[in-house]
Amino acid sequence: METNYARAIRITWIITGLCLIAFLTMWLMSNFGIDWRKDWFFLVFSIPMFLLCIITLPVLYQYRGKQISGMKDIAAGKELARWTYDEQ
Repeated sequence: METNYARAIRITWIITGLCLIAFLTMWLMSNFGIDWRKDWFFLVFSIPMFLLCIITLPVLYQYRGKQISGMKDIAAGKELARWTYDEQ
């Protein structure tokens, strides 16, 4: 079942993977003695993005789970709302 949450989760995983590739690049450059801070300093900005993704992913999974359980309830025929009227 493709939902907006599923798309957001997929995009967040892709961004997380790109951030991990940036970490790996910084680490490899440091191991080979390349001063990455001069020309490749923009890679440091992947650190806050990675942390944001790590915080965002559990929230997205939680909301997606709520949406899926709500859709299962609707498919099972459970009521969406119960209307009650006064005598007036």
